Amino acid sequence: MTSTTVALPLPLVPPDPLPLIARAPGTIAPHSTFVGPGRTLHELYSSLGNVAERHANRAAHNLGLGPAAVAERIRLSFGDGEAREESLAQLTSATPRKLEKDCARLVKYASPSEALSTQLEAFQCLVELATRYIGLRHIMCPCVDPQSVGLGEDDLAQSWQRDEAISDLRWNFARNLAAACLADRDLSSLVEGAPPAELGSVLVPSAGISIIERLLVASDCEGASKYSQPLAIRYLGGILELPSFWRQSGPVYRGVVQKLLARSTILLKDLNLDALEPGESMPEEPECDTEGVDIFCEALLVGILTWLPGEKAQTNDETWYPSLYALLQLLRQPRCEDVLPKAAYIAMSSDFRALVATVPECIIEETSEAIIDGEAIPATPEPKKFRWWRRRRDRIPKQAEPEVEAITPADTTAELKAKVLLLGNGESGKSTLLKQMRMIYNLPFSSSEIEHWRQIIFDNMTRGMHYIMEELIDRGLEVPIAHRLEAALMEELYDIGEDEPFQMDYVNAFHTLWNVPVIRAAVQDAMGECAFPENLAYFSAMVNELRASQLYAPTMDDIMHLRIRTVGITETTFRVDGMETAVFDVGGAKSERRKWIHVFDDVTIIILTVGLTGYNRCLIEDRDANQMQDSMAIWDALCHSKWFKPNTAMVLCFTKNDLFEEQVMTSDIIDFFPDFNGPRRDAAAGRKYFGRRFHRLATKAGRIPDRDTFFHVASPTNNQEMRQFMKSVGIIMRERQQASSALKSRLAHLWQV
Repeated sequence: MTSTTVALPLPLVPPDPLPLIARAPGTIAPHSTFVGPGRTLHELYSSLGNVAERHANRAAHNLGLGPAAVAERIRLSFGDGEAREESLAQLTSATPRKLEKDCARLVKYASPSEALSTQLEAFQCLVELATRYIGLRHIMCPCVDPQSVGLGEDDLAQSWQRDEAISDLRWNFARNLAAACLADRDLSSLVEGAPPAELGSVLVPSAGISIIERLLVASDCEGASKYSQPLAIRYLGGILELPSFWRQSGPVYRGVVQKLLARSTILLKDLNLDALEPGESMPEEPECDTEGVDIFCEALLVGILTWLPGEKAQTNDETWYPSLYALLQLLRQPRCEDVLPKAAYIAMSSDFRALVATVPECIIEETSEAIIDGEAIPATPEPKKFRWWRRRRDRIPKQAEPEVEAITPADTTAELKAKVLLLGNGESGKSTLLKQMRMIYNLPFSSSEIEHWRQIIFDNMTRGMHYIMEELIDRGLEVPIAHRLEAALMEELYDIGEDEPFQMDYVNAFHTLWNVPVIRAAVQDAMGECAFPENLAYFSAMVNELRASQLYAPTMDDIMHLRIRTVGITETTFRVDGMETAVFDVGGAKSERRKWIHVFDDVTIIILTVGLTGYNRCLIEDRDANQMQDSMAIWDALCHSKWFKPNTAMVLCFTKNDLFEEQVMTSDIIDFFPDFNGPRRDAAAGRKYFGRRFHRLATKAGRIPDRDTFFHVASPTNNQEMRQFMKSVGIIMRERQQASSALKSRLAHLWQV
């Protein structure tokens, strides 16, 4: 059989730096109609002023003045490669006086007294240096805030505001990004707390997430500031420029490289560069940090060029290659030369043209059947499809073993550790299961957490009823006249603060409206099209307790019934039967699912929560998607995914069994799943039916050998049922870690399909 090769569209010459375009004499502004002398003189003086300003800036740069010249001196003081890492390490103990002066000068250029273009250049240099040279922010902050009062992001941005209003989107974005960078406390504390040599390390002492993977997560989710995502991308670029990151090896490290490549591909797709033609202007996106994306992609490609020769000589696993190919394809789009000049230059360089000249067609078509959030995850390629690559690899001299290999754990008698993932769509009970784990394994809630839960009780009641009122309006239904005042109150959302008593007018209005028969009937009718909260009946029943104490302290049962959307990834560590266990809870909404890949490494057990009540409900974020069918798609993807180790255990936990037994009495399963042939209003038949559906997905053709699946039914709000479930999970974890063959025989009490 002959293999087809497809040549990459590579230009012969890399893009040159954009030259200054000289204006022809006498062509200041052509007009087809007569223009008075005043306007002509104004345009003439404006053009002359711009020319004079450019010449002044160039002269200042030649004299060592201006933001660009100061930034260049700072870069030279750090050096490159090993010298750069040593200089960064010394910042924690002593700061050179010259470096402090240069930082102070750079901050001064950001003051409103400077020219507009000087300010813009200063903002850009501040962000670049603070994120590329981690630790430099500590030196810049005292220059911006001499009184150490802790200026916030908005205060800092306001201090740089000019007297006149600025309509330049680039200037406003650069100012706000610089303010967010210097005022940041979250990302900076993450990266500045580690030595430079450990910033890019993928090996962590416990079953946690490395710094670079935490930054990958932060680059894909909302943070404390709306500029957290671009800052995380820039910090990643700074770490990738350190040689210590590229000296690592091993499967975990290659997985991180693949995630970096996948993230860069998503960033470029978000810019829509492949949809633009040469010369076509890019839509204005004032909140898009293309310079940061350029730095990140450039550092990634330069690092890969230094890493690939040794990688090809040391491993036969090239699962990262499809992601690299996709990135190069995007960077070779015509518009990339203008928008991302540095990364495009590297992608079209002779190094990559020699390295990736032709690619088998199988790689272009190689995608996984498992799709999460509508995005295909590259499948693990079969080794035989990459023989063409290995022939080239064999001709490259083998490099010495990297020093990082020496820190690979080799003590087989060390304490057992496990990693558990809690996955599932929204409203499936993941976070409630995690709260039960905290109770079972004696990890109590702090006073601040309990106060937070108290505020969430009020939030769940008021926002839940507000959602119902909005839906009634959309359906053309009216609240009875006797309850119009309560309905009008629920149209206005109110959030209580810390130690603030419940607003009883809202509590009473909620209780009254929930018990109106017309409203309850409308909620029941709309259940299949609207994801109404399931805890409103519970909170309505406890109104008397809330009336008795407006500073009501929630019980454990109350906390289990609370609903709060999970955003990002949370990690909680327990000791389960003497074994250290890291449990990761991730957001279940579709917009959160592409972050799941960041915790797929070295997983012991995956728990997928599936709400049995979801058979007649839609997703919160998508009214056209059924919760149960969405869970089936996730389960199918997980069971057949090659991202996990073959012996990773898959546990499916059917949740909300108590609510399911009530729901089937009023809503027939056959109305939503026509192939259901069991008796109506029979919860046991319903559980059996859904169990068989999920079991068939887990055992269909293409399953991973040695991957066991287990099923369980429980209600996360029931502590006794959850204790039995976690006992079973503990057995699975220990057997997985000890590679015992007696697993299934010891788990006979688990519900079998």
